[in-house]
Amino acid sequence: MKDFWDKRYAGCESFYGDAPNHFFKQFIDRLPTGRLLLPGEGEGRNAVYAAKNGWGVEAFDFSATARAHAAEAAEIAGVLLHYELKDIADYKATKLYDLIALVYIHLPEPLRVAFHGELVKSLKPGGYIIMEAFSKEQVNNVSGGPEDVSLLYNAQEISRDFSALRILQCEEKEIVLQEGEEHYGHANVVHFIGQQF
Repeated sequence: MKDFWDKRYAGCESFYGDAPNHFFKQFIDRLPTGRLLLPGEGEGRNAVYAAKNGWGVEAFDFSATARAHAAEAAEIAGVLLHYELKDIADYKATKLYDLIALVYIHLPEPLRVAFHGELVKSLKPGGYIIMEAFSKEQVNNVSGGPEDVSLLYNAQEISRDFSALRILQCEEKEIVLQEGEEHYGHANVVHFIGQQF
């Protein structure tokens, strides 16, 4: 899987565009800055945006190619990113964050449940986890995402994963994506916002 993503990211300068994810941007723009974790961050579009706006950003991904693109983007923007090469399967809660953002991270159920549990343990009191991911209805669209429906989500299972949080939003929505060539057009997504007690 790592080789697959390395090849995809190597094929163009910016696979999902340079702009931050819209749901992510809308949310952080109304928060005071703090410490942010971006797992599976890819080429760094969200990390660079957050760092430019005063957030202390930590990110990781298992693709060395994506990390190299993120480092270049950060240098151009004049910001500092703490970006590790790491697999989601190896993530353990060792630090606390004000915000954790999951942007199109699709995992098989056992890994997803375990990973989300670790993320809950990584939140400061009052901290947030937000997510935008494709819902199961996305199999009917051509705007990106896994073709395997078992890697797509619904609101019920995401609510269950994060039941230890105060759930502020968890809904399936139809949106129009404009995130590079691979995320473009009508899409079905899950939007989630949860807050640590």
